[in-house]
Amino acid sequence: MAERATVPPADIPYDPDPDCASGPDSAFGPPPEPAHEVAAHGSFPSGTYVVQVPKDQIYRIPPSYNARIAELHKKRPPSNSKRSGCCKCFLCLFLVIVIVLIAMGIIIGISTLFAKPKNPVFQVDRLVFRNSTGSREYDLKLDAHNPNSRTGILYKEGGVASLHFKNNDIADGKYPSLHQGKKNTAAVLMVLKGSNSRLPEEIKESFKSGNTKVHVSFLLNISVPARMKFGFFSERTSDVAVTCKFTVDTLARGSRVLSQSCHTTRHRH
Repeated sequence: MAERATVPPADIPYDPDPDCASGPDSAFGPPPEPAHEVAAHGSFPSGTYVVQVPKDQIYRIPPSYNARIAELHKKRPPSNSKRSGCCKCFLCLFLVIVIVLIAMGIIIGISTLFAKPKNPVFQVDRLVFRNSTGSREYDLKLDAHNPNSRTGILYKEGGVASLHFKNNDIADGKYPSLHQGKKNTAAVLMVLKGSNSRLPEEIKESFKSGNTKVHVSFLLNISVPARMKFGFFSERTSDVAVTCKFTVDTLARGSRVLSQSCHTTRHRH
């Protein structure tokens, strides 16, 4: 019977440090290399390591205070939602106001088209003649009345007035620009410059008369561009033509209108 060969066990390298060769730590892997060998290799060798850290130095990732901050953010409503809600409220309010204004404008515009404004009414209040050296002037005062309760009148620049005596033009002037409110009566003052033609005898006598007053009749023509205004809306510019036939008791101071008849028409451009 042949003899069984025996193989001697492999030589185990001798570790000079007995504490590293035995004990509970030796079961978790090979002992760490000395510091000078780690520096020489440039990195730790592969293996399993156990790092013991004291309990008071244990850290959580993420830290525990991050959890509290997250809970606070969950309970607190985001500020952007509040701002967006306010913006939506203001936008809705603005749209409602705009819609109401547009509706009011449409209603006013339609009512203006169907409700035809009345023409203004004029009356001659006074006419005084002044005959200074080198010039003749007639001081004329009118009362302009707006009978409309919802419509104002804007008299624009470019209005003219002329005074006639027996079909002769004896004086001319400008009608002033002004804005007249609803149901309003305005005093209009004008200075009419006399022409260079010969002064009629009736006017001379009426101007120089003392106790005996000489009555004189005149014709006044006025043409002025005007626009009827109804709130924010206004009509197109139209020509307001006024014709007044009147008689005064004297052309001196204290003149009084004895009779008159005024007629107003309005023609759109």
